[in-house]
Amino acid sequence: MASLETEIEMKDAQIANEEETSGELLKELEFKKHTIAELERELQKMKEKNSSLKEHIKKYNQSISPDRHTPGSNKGSSNETSEDDKKSCSSLQSSQKVARKYEVITTK
Repeated sequence: MASLETEIEMKDAQIANEEETSGELLKELEFKKHTIAELERELQKMKEKNSSLKEHIKKYNQSISPDRHTPGSNKGSSNETSEDDKKSCSSLQSSQKVARKYEVITTK
């Protein structure tokens, strides 16, 4: 009879431990879902910004006159990097970094 009570107590302790563990896992899952949702929103913003930057670069490249692209020609500021171009490049790199983070999280 005592061994039966001991076995019941052990099973109760095991069940309580499993409930605690499953509660912790559930909290972790909810946190990860929240993180994924945040990253998806950030990724969408970065994609929109990336599209905008690509359009900006396209317009910028179209506005440059052909003689500035001539090899050996240093006329104008074709070899200089404008502040807008630096910001665009930095933003594009940031967008790509966020996209890689998102890919890593979603593939786990």
